[in-house]
Amino acid sequence: MTTKQKIFVGVLGKTKGLQGWIRIHLHNPDSALMTPGTVLHVENHHPSALEIEEVSHQAKAIVVRFKNFTEISNVEPLVSQKIFVYRDQLPELDGQEYYHVDLEGCTVVDENQQHRGKIANVISTSANDVLSVIDENGAETLIPFVKAFIERVDLTKKTVFVTWPKVFS
Repeated sequence: MTTKQKIFVGVLGKTKGLQGWIRIHLHNPDSALMTPGTVLHVENHHPSALEIEEVSHQAKAIVVRFKNFTEISNVEPLVSQKIFVYRDQLPELDGQEYYHVDLEGCTVVDENQQHRGKIANVISTSANDVLSVIDENGAETLIPFVKAFIERVDLTKKTVFVTWPKVFS
């Protein structure tokens, strides 16, 4: 039996109004996943699979209402819960785009074929993503995920090839 891979996409926030609406704080605020019919899997909730019935994109938040959740009392237990989607729900990406979950755990190799560590986390910033690389001694180096530093990504080998600036050494 194979299990489907769940991908963390965000956290449910505060309720909004009295009619079952709840804010969503997404790992990727630009995600196109939040549409009616999308099924989210909620940590520590039964049933864990909740289908989005309505979506409201507001100035500073995405607010959703789940199918059959029509009152504030339905969504109050969901506040601060992590939400996931199954891997097969994610849209296909263009050739030079990568999901954070695919980069995390990759080995980082520099232009001299020296292993620099593993990607522990991908940090989203307003300018670009940043790779948090942890070396064998536990030291962290932050590398901007931009062409100036990233030579290529080989997901089949779980390796990211980088140009390692001298200031990082």
